Amino acid sequence: MELGKAAEAEALCFKAVQYDLARQPRLRASVLSTRGRARQLLGRTAEARADIDESIAIARSADRADSERMLAELLMLSARVHIENGEVDRALQEITESAAIEQQAPLMTKRIRNNIRTTLERAKASAEAVTSK
Repeated sequence: MELGKAAEAEALCFKAVQYDLARQPRLRASVLSTRGRARQLLGRTAEARADIDESIAIARSADRADSERMLAELLMLSARVHIENGEVDRALQEITESAAIEQQAPLMTKRIRNNIRTTLERAKASAEAVTSK
């Protein structure tokens, strides 16, 4: 998502969150995670973190069978934000949880498995950069 599109997406998601989505938790979590990604790209990490954390909380409280894939993806998104903020330990916790979900749900997509590997590689690189300073 490019910066101009991120600002547009953030505005649209802000409007969508204003609607009553209490009866549609998956939709609300999806909108919040999209807004979180947009805010992250715009450099508004505190707001991004709040959106992503809320979307994770929604996914955790939703019907387990319906939300496992979403929760794994949200945890990876959250891990990327933590890595960018230099919070490698927290990122590794979320990567580990996402990987555990993936192992329990054999129908997880190849994309999520690749996302886990890529984010873990970024976390390791970030940790090595911090320790070499």
